[in-house]
Amino acid sequence: MRRLPTPAAVAGFLADQADQGIRPSTMGRRVAAIRYAHKLASYEVPTEDERVRSVVCGHRRAAGTAPAKKAPATAERIIAMALVPGDGLKAIRDRALLLLGFAGAFRRSELVALELDDLDETDAGLRVTIRRSKTDQEGQGATIAIIKGSVACPVAAVKVWLEAAKISTGPVFRHVRKGARLVIA
Repeated sequence: MRRLPTPAAVAGFLADQADQGIRPSTMGRRVAAIRYAHKLASYEVPTEDERVRSVVCGHRRAAGTAPAKKAPATAERIIAMALVPGDGLKAIRDRALLLLGFAGAFRRSELVALELDDLDETDAGLRVTIRRSKTDQEGQGATIAIIKGSVACPVAAVKVWLEAAKISTGPVFRHVRKGARLVIA
């Protein structure tokens, strides 16, 4: 019969790993793997022992786990990025993605799922229908109004992209290969 590691042995293993400089996230994955393997085999879980928990908490405290904060994407930064010169198909697409995504506060998944039928141009701007999103798993959908801008207009950028890419149906934002070749499907 196989001998199982004791909580003291698991705590010792994790302390050794901490001394070797592993990150707290890596230690967390190893603890989860040990816990899962023991539960799967219907054995007592050593990771619930206070000795193991104190090693994990101590390592997190010593290493620090606060993520590095990124500067927010302010309107000024988005406009500066959108006004970068470039008239290639990729640059036109990226400008439209950037401006529309910021104006509508869209997720990446929502932008790439947009179909041409989801866009409805009005006098004031654009109505964008989001069919499904992370927060709308049932697919009830939502319509987001995008107003025309004066400096970096998301509506104009999308129109320029659709005309440049000659998109008349299907997905709005598509992959552009080398040589400015548009991927249709």
